[in-house]
Amino acid sequence: MVISALIAIGAGGVVAAAERLHARRVRAAAHLAFGPSAAASPWTRFAPTIRVIGMSLAVFGAFLLIRIDPAPTRRERDPSLSRRLLICLDVSPSMLVQDAGPDIPKASRAAWAGRALRPLLDSAGSAEDTSFSLVIFHNGAMPLLLDTYDKDVIYNLLDGMRLDSLFRRGSTDLQAGVNAALETARRWARDSATLVIVSDGDSDTGLPSLLPKPPSIAQTIVVGVGDTQSTSEVNGVMTRQDAGSLRLLASRLGGRYYDCNRQLVPPLATERLISMKPRSAASIGERAVGLASVGAGALLTGCVGPLLIAFGRRDPDADRSQRRRATARSVRASPSPSVFVASRHGELP
Repeated sequence: MVISALIAIGAGGVVAAAERLHARRVRAAAHLAFGPSAAASPWTRFAPTIRVIGMSLAVFGAFLLIRIDPAPTRRERDPSLSRRLLICLDVSPSMLVQDAGPDIPKASRAAWAGRALRPLLDSAGSAEDTSFSLVIFHNGAMPLLLDTYDKDVIYNLLDGMRLDSLFRRGSTDLQAGVNAALETARRWARDSATLVIVSDGDSDTGLPSLLPKPPSIAQTIVVGVGDTQSTSEVNGVMTRQDAGSLRLLASRLGGRYYDCNRQLVPPLATERLISMKPRSAASIGERAVGLASVGAGALLTGCVGPLLIAFGRRDPDADRSQRRRATARSVRASPSPSVFVASRHGELP
């Protein structure tokens, strides 16, 4: 608002200079414009001031409206003003091994991950101020969902759905998946997102090329699924949860690791995350001020011209009476003819 006010003051100065130049030209042609009296109606002396004020208000309101982000006042949501939950999900074939959960028979790692994450998702915020994104990885990575507000979509994708067919056969690349998630979050606002990584680990990686965490990530949670003790076979390969690689990943990202093979992830703390609601009220108030300023300025500036055309000249009767009074004053001030003749013949001392 301060910048808009400074611009409006500058515009008012330009208009005032133009009005001063216009007044000089009007005085030069006053007899042609207003008749023998060379004077306009008394109220017209305020017209330049009204135009300066009107243009200043219009410029102030226009620049204020230009600087306001209209998204908070729209019905559709703007992800740039929302809390974000970014889930990086391992969809490799090993996630289908049924060795997770406290009950017998065991659940698959992918299905148990969805159950373990439910308290965290339920506490992530309402559908009005939290957006969800999902990046999946196996031997590569790809973003599957970006900025959705429908939690049910996330619940369905975390319910053991097979997504490994989207990738070619190969070993799990945990580092590639995490790097893809970090790149996705790099363009977001500072401290606006929570990164949740769900995987059974990758014993072949030492995370040599892990990207730095962007400022948009406020907190990181690494969720490990699968039995950490006994191994299972999938596609001829023995697998179990590699807790060591997951702990290393959490340490590198400044986050926390949870072994969720038998427990649920605790609710999410979102106090540090950005919310869209605080900015909405301020934007609505500034928008009202901007609209009022533009309307008042346009009204003042637009009315001056028609009023000058209709009521800018003096009343003709007033002009005639003024001329008669001026003539009478000049006659009274001039000497009489007899006095003039006497002075010519030297009769007056």
